[in-house]
Amino acid sequence: MRAEKLPNSLITAHEIYYETSGRELFSGLNATVRSGELVEVYGPNGSGKTTLLRILAGLHRPDSGQVIRHANSTGFLSHRVGLARLLTVRENIRWSIALSRAHFAEARVLSVLKQFELTSCAQSLVRDLSAGQVKRSALAALVLSDHQLWLLDEPSGSLDAEGEELLCQTVSSHCQAGGAAIVATHTSIALTANRRIDLGST
Repeated sequence: MRAEKLPNSLITAHEIYYETSGRELFSGLNATVRSGELVEVYGPNGSGKTTLLRILAGLHRPDSGQVIRHANSTGFLSHRVGLARLLTVRENIRWSIALSRAHFAEARVLSVLKQFELTSCAQSLVRDLSAGQVKRSALAALVLSDHQLWLLDEPSGSLDAEGEELLCQTVSSHCQAGGAAIVATHTSIALTANRRIDLGST
């Protein structure tokens, strides 16, 4: 039975089942994320959070069930931030914008660089940045790529308290503007989710 699109839904997961090495990670998982919503995927390390996000992003196939994506475009930010180490921050941002076919606007790029406190290192190679600056650069590229749906895997990793607050503000603003986000985490961050998918302790 095919899952039907609900009003304003950006992605629908229907009866998702997945196992690895003979161990079931999740079974009968259903979820619909609509425009404006923030959904938290919560669970300890090894519970399947990253696998679920990769399935939702289309990078893994579930053993059974289906995922239907209605969003105009989807951005996936994981532990591997997707930045080229031998390119500068600005070059990576320009590449991300081109890849997502978003509109490049110099004024907006400068504004986002300032927002993420990256102005002074915009011409620096990613390999020369701190871990926190790399994560901020990846978040800036995500914002400027104008994806409607964000899939974020442990997005607060490598961020200090100020960076985490900026992350929360950025995700909230994205959802308030009509986008949506699915955030996987095993720690508590200051995000007010519409609901939670709890993968438990298995």
